[in-house]
Amino acid sequence: MRHRVIIIAAFVGLMLFLVWFGGFLIFNRTVFSYVQMQAAPGNAAESSGAEYAAPGNAAQNRRTDCGEAQAYVRAMFDDGGKRQGDFVAYREYRQEAAGSRGVKPEAAAGKSEDRAGKSEDRAGTSGVRAGKENVVRVIALYLPQYHQFEENNRWHGRGFTEWTNVTAARPMFAGHYQPKLPIDVGFYDLTHDDAMKRQVELAQNYGIGGFAFYYYWFSGKKLMEKPVYNYLANPALNLPFCLHWANENWSKRWDGGNRELLMEQTFSREDFEPFAKDLLPFFQDPRYIRVNGRPLFIVYRPAPIGKELFRAFAAYLKQFGREHGVGEPYIVATKAFGFYDNPADWGLDAVMEFELDNIYGLRQKNTAKIDERADFRVFDWAEYINSGKMKKDYAFKTFRTVFPRWDNTPRKAYSGALVFDGTTPEVYGRWLDYAVKDTKEKFAGDERLVFVNAWNEWAEGAMLEPDRRYGYAYLDVTRAVLDGRFGAAAAETPPVGIAVLTGGRNRIAKAVELLNGGYGERLLISGVQPGIGLQVITSREDIRLESSQPIDLGYRATDTVGNAREVREWAGKYGMKEFYVVTSFYHIPRSRLELEHEMPEAVMHFVAADTPNVSPEWWKNWRSFRFMAAEYTKFLLVYAQYNLLGL
Repeated sequence: MRHRVIIIAAFVGLMLFLVWFGGFLIFNRTVFSYVQMQAAPGNAAESSGAEYAAPGNAAQNRRTDCGEAQAYVRAMFDDGGKRQGDFVAYREYRQEAAGSRGVKPEAAAGKSEDRAGKSEDRAGTSGVRAGKENVVRVIALYLPQYHQFEENNRWHGRGFTEWTNVTAARPMFAGHYQPKLPIDVGFYDLTHDDAMKRQVELAQNYGIGGFAFYYYWFSGKKLMEKPVYNYLANPALNLPFCLHWANENWSKRWDGGNRELLMEQTFSREDFEPFAKDLLPFFQDPRYIRVNGRPLFIVYRPAPIGKELFRAFAAYLKQFGREHGVGEPYIVATKAFGFYDNPADWGLDAVMEFELDNIYGLRQKNTAKIDERADFRVFDWAEYINSGKMKKDYAFKTFRTVFPRWDNTPRKAYSGALVFDGTTPEVYGRWLDYAVKDTKEKFAGDERLVFVNAWNEWAEGAMLEPDRRYGYAYLDVTRAVLDGRFGAAAAETPPVGIAVLTGGRNRIAKAVELLNGGYGERLLISGVQPGIGLQVITSREDIRLESSQPIDLGYRATDTVGNAREVREWAGKYGMKEFYVVTSFYHIPRSRLELEHEMPEAVMHFVAADTPNVSPEWWKNWRSFRFMAAEYTKFLLVYAQYNLLGL
């Protein structure tokens, strides 16, 4: 009998061990898969707490075909099978799903066929809307270089397009968001109307009043003109448009300088008539943007032409317009390269800001270069906007121009690039909101124009088009501003937090990286030892804290249970419903159980910090085996406590 009891006990013990060990293998396979997510900031190993983000599935949905990291989850819609699994910007979808704007998520996520189908005649009414007293038209500058043409093949190699530089971009410093890659329209070729059709749909859906196409005319020689002429020839592309004459030299420096000159911009009186005739078909098009009945024509840089010659050209063009029944063109020049003259002295009707060339007042940031050969400067753009330094008064009629963001390292990483750090949809929204309100105050009728630079300057990091980190957020903010709900929407949207649970060397560095990258508005460091301040914490070389970042220190937590309670109190204080949790990969399952127990309704994204002292080949390393076995056992005890015992 005794032997039988021993045998049964041994058998039961063996079965329990096998069950434990089987679970241990699954546990290790799961947590070590999080290690692969550590390289890119914002890659969540798991997301929980939201019915539209399946717990545990976020990791598999974070990468695209080319393996680039994304700040998205795969939102699974239940709309009768119309579409399942479209990528949308996570935070934007969360806001829509919460009903904060009173619309269905699928109608507002940005990639919805329903929304695209409801564009109706928005573009066709853009010209009419301008006549309404309270309406501001937002005109987005548009680069047509997304196709092959002979000169670029000769100068830069066969097959070159704007995407060549965009896809070759790499981060130049820690936390640098590159490459910036598109979603939705994708890597389009503008020789195909389908791409422009989708761009028009997006622009209409988000309130863009028209495109200002860059137009390259060199004394009769035209470059990259095919997309513009295709647009002109297709009346179904019903978004209003105008031309922006990019009258600068073409060089490999991309900034109009004379070094490595490819195409020189010359202009003389002999060019007046052929240029005017070239412009006439555009001015005659019913979609062409007009100001008080006059076709809007933008000139990038009058100064290289010279005041006397440019005045003569402006007078000729206006007379030509009258004689051909299109009216006198309404000529606007940019203030690029320090053009501060009275526009009337040049025959201009107005000027427009070109903020890139007015970076005075920005604080330059010290950044450690990844590649010492690189030549770039980084400026604190968020500080510039938040402090209101973009609010300038002018003596002459000046239209506001807003940049969503700027980073031209894809073009000029080794020849004087500029990076405006801290550019987020919210920062852009504050600037655009100011520009729209200021325009309403200072202008009336058709002169209520605000320009956005740009719709699709991907190689300069200046675009409204959807990208893989921010999704449709920049477009959505544009719509919110124009609808007068930007401030209200911001007030209704709870802040997103970042909580790091101390206990691993690299956890804080990862959390600060997320904070600097704009993934959250506030950081909690939970479980700090008494007497340790922020200065000590951030003194490590791998922690680069940007200025004025809101960080809170929690001193009460001494274990994971304490961490969860500390995070709950902190989130409640600031009204947070969503946050990123940074901890070591092996700690994610247990910390998730504790946090979900404390905050079952919160949306949490768990991000794995680098943990080099635990070997992925734990079965070969006794120390790693013991460590992982202990962590797994702790996890089982917590799981049993909350799920089996109901404590």
